[in-house]
Amino acid sequence: MKKVLLATTALTLSAGFASAEVSISGSAEAGIHSTAGADHITYSGLDMNFAISGASENGMSFSTSVDMGSGHIRDGFDPLGDGKAADGTDADRQGTDFGDPTITIGMEGFTIAIGATGANDNLYDDDLDGGGISVSGSAGDATFAVVTGLSDADTTSASLGYTAGALGASAAMTDVGDVASFTVSYDMGDVSISVTNDDGASSAELTYTAGALSTTIEATDDSDWDVSVAYAAGAASVGFATDESDAWEVTVGYDLGGGASINAGVNEGETSYASVGFSF
Repeated sequence: MKKVLLATTALTLSAGFASAEVSISGSAEAGIHSTAGADHITYSGLDMNFAISGASENGMSFSTSVDMGSGHIRDGFDPLGDGKAADGTDADRQGTDFGDPTITIGMEGFTIAIGATGANDNLYDDDLDGGGISVSGSAGDATFAVVTGLSDADTTSASLGYTAGALGASAAMTDVGDVASFTVSYDMGDVSISVTNDDGASSAELTYTAGALSTTIEATDDSDWDVSVAYAAGAASVGFATDESDAWEVTVGYDLGGGASINAGVNEGETSYASVGFSF
């Protein structure tokens, strides 16, 4: 009887859904890369995302996606190796396993995302373990989100946000170490500033934009700082960044149109790259 009831329920749910839409997006890249002055290597890679979405007749929306790829896709100045990891696989190769998809359901201003243990990012710090269940929504100018789960490996985190014109405020917390952060920001058009207190440590960020030129300055109460400058003129762009330890990087890019671009960069650690890629 229980199996019959479950089957009947499944048929009832599926009958109420309209046709789902399937979209494919991704990127491909090829080029040369040298890590810390080592010999340059050639590389290529493909990353593809399959997204499925739809809506029921009662207004409920649903979506999910799976990701697959092959080869290598560069991530800034991160090391790009052609060797093997300890288990015999490429350490930074694009995965080809679909894995466990996360199902997202939306209804009346609420969004629920359910996946495997830790599938949803920790809202305080996405480098920390997350949770299998995410609930988010908004009420007027306020937003909220909670990530938790049923497994012992799942963690709990939450975030709150509020905007009132140019003024914004947000907070995030997690039970991993019982830490929290609070941020207040103000947007003055070409200039925006934000101040953050993160587990007792304070930092500030100032951004200035003047036409094609944009500058960002970040500083902490530990005397750490970062400065970045970017300039875009037509299809060409140039970027420069440095910090208190004299670590620096320079990047250049050229938009070829149609989603294709050429990019190159070098940093103080003698890591360099030159690549051509396209997105779709």
